[in-house]
Amino acid sequence: GVAWAAKKFGIKATIVMPVGSPLTKIRNTESLGAEVILHGNSIEEGFQFAQEIMKKKKMVFVHPFHDPL
Repeated sequence: GVAWAAKKFGIKATIVMPVGSPLTKIRNTESLGAEVILHGNSIEEGFQFAQEIMKKKKMVFVHPFHDPL
């Protein structure tokens, strides 16, 4: 959903997924123009890593399923 919205509005998206994510999900996300980073073995590890790179690169974090906006 985040990758789709980013494509629709013409903005860059970086999506962090666990290392064991299905190849179909990875390829579909990339086909929408998002950069996919595989990190960690769980969603929680991915969230922590996303928070780190977000701060370093001054990005905005959008939770994939629990964002209040």
